[in-house]
Amino acid sequence: MKNDESIKALISDAKSSIGESFTVDEEIALKEYHADESARSSLAIKVLSILGGFLAAQAFMGFLFSAGLYNSSIGLLLVSGFILLFQKPGFHNALHVFSPLGRMSMSNYIIQSILGSLIYYGYGLGMYQFAGSTYAVLTGIGLITLQILFSRWWMKNHKQGPLESIWHKLTWVTMK
Repeated sequence: MKNDESIKALISDAKSSIGESFTVDEEIALKEYHADESARSSLAIKVLSILGGFLAAQAFMGFLFSAGLYNSSIGLLLVSGFILLFQKPGFHNALHVFSPLGRMSMSNYIIQSILGSLIYYGYGLGMYQFAGSTYAVLTGIGLITLQILFSRWWMKNHKQGPLESIWHKLTWVTMK
């Protein structure tokens, strides 16, 4: 393996520059390197994670606006309360239900946008004329419930969402 050769060369360089006082068991170093390999993520995954966090924040702000809670002090109170509750083990475990939703945040954001526009705009059902903020919140809760179910089903057989997989394939650069 090319990476194994690189690690051995790095150890060899370290030995020659530091001296004989530098000792490393190459077999253990290679074993640890390969054991940690699955924990590494590409730059694309890191960018998607940041993008997912940004989109989640936007979705939360959308909820605050649609529910009429856009007053900054109320929003700050809600966000602070959520952060404090999240640090409690029971609440943290209850929120584990949302982890598949977060792992495919880009797919869910796009799906939610498409479904929302089909429900509310004139080229779809045109419900914007009839639905007030209560129905908008209930529709949002219904959509998020469907997305959680879909995300849980999808993540049983895949490690990423469908759009995340496409994004990964488009942005993955391998060095040869």
